[in-house]
Amino acid sequence: GDTENVGDDILDAGEDIVDGVGEAGKDVIDGVENAGDSLVNDADSNENAGGNNNGGSQGGGNSSGSGSLGSNTSVSTSGNTLVIGTHIEISEYSRNLLRNLKGDYGKIIITSTFRSPEQQAKAMLNNIKKTGIDAQLNLYANPGDAVIRAYNPNYSDADNLSAMIAEIYNQGPRNVSKHCMTAEEYKTLNIMDISRNQIKNPSGFVAELKNTFPNITYFDESYNGCIHIEIQQP
Repeated sequence: GDTENVGDDILDAGEDIVDGVGEAGKDVIDGVENAGDSLVNDADSNENAGGNNNGGSQGGGNSSGSGSLGSNTSVSTSGNTLVIGTHIEISEYSRNLLRNLKGDYGKIIITSTFRSPEQQAKAMLNNIKKTGIDAQLNLYANPGDAVIRAYNPNYSDADNLSAMIAEIYNQGPRNVSKHCMTAEEYKTLNIMDISRNQIKNPSGFVAELKNTFPNITYFDESYNGCIHIEIQQP
């Protein structure tokens, strides 16, 4: 009888250990999944519609700008640090243009370039949830507004995303945002968003773009924390 009780105790202890390991493993998995979701959300957040200095409609980008220094980082003669991160598609012409800016801007961090219609829809959905429908309607032209209006607060994120993707294709991706382009198209027109929050003097940055490069299309999305620029390639 005592032997059976000891055996039962050992089995119970073993089950507790297994349960504990299982719960710990679950916590680790949940933590990894949550971290992954955060990274995706950061990458897609604030990818809003921008425009140019004449009021055109464009697709904006990520305002978080938390890029790290690495092989895709360069320091200009004026002391500014250009960080392109994983956006190796940005041409050397565009990189040199940004490196040659004279003002003291600190870090110039590229947060977004071209994207698929699916990525565009996710970005727009994230921004609706952050700033509200009315704020986003102020950013886009009619095709983009149609995508915004496809959002229904009573629907799930998955259903809203599906509806918004469908509307982007219905309107024509490039009509909704110029960010929606292929890698080949990007070679002729570099569209990018720069973290406004990381630049020392964002208004001076925009002023230098305007005064030095009149052919560059730009939009200062101060309310979204990013600056959208388009650089025609030679």
